[in-house]
Amino acid sequence: MTNNTNVYDIDGNILRAAGDTHEITAEEAKAKIEEYQEKLKHLSDGEENAHKIDVYKTYIRNLQMYMFRYYLAHQESIPRNTTEDQIKKAMDELKEEVDGEEYVDFEEVKDEQ
Repeated sequence: MTNNTNVYDIDGNILRAAGDTHEITAEEAKAKIEEYQEKLKHLSDGEENAHKIDVYKTYIRNLQMYMFRYYLAHQESIPRNTTEDQIKKAMDELKEEVDGEEYVDFEEVKDEQ
C-alpha cells in the first residue's frame, strides 16, 4: 500500500506527509495523547465545540488502542519502572473504556396514551 496523500487532523496540522513511511513510536503516541487532552481542557462544552470534542476523544481513543497493541507486540519496550500490577490495571482501564463506548443496549418505550 502506498501513501500518496497528506493526512491532516481537524486543526489542519499535518499528521503524515505523502510518502512518509515512519511508524509512530509509543513515545510519540503518548505525546499526541497529551496534546489532544490539553486541547480538550481548553474547549468548553457546548453545541459549537461538540464535534471538535468528539474528534479529539476519537483521536485519543485511537492512540490509546495503538499504544495498547504496540506494547502487546513489544513487551520489551514497556518502561521498567512500572510493576506488573500497574500494567495490568492500565490495560484493564483501557479495555473498560474501549468496551464501554462501542455499543449500548437500549429499549424503546412506547407512549401509552
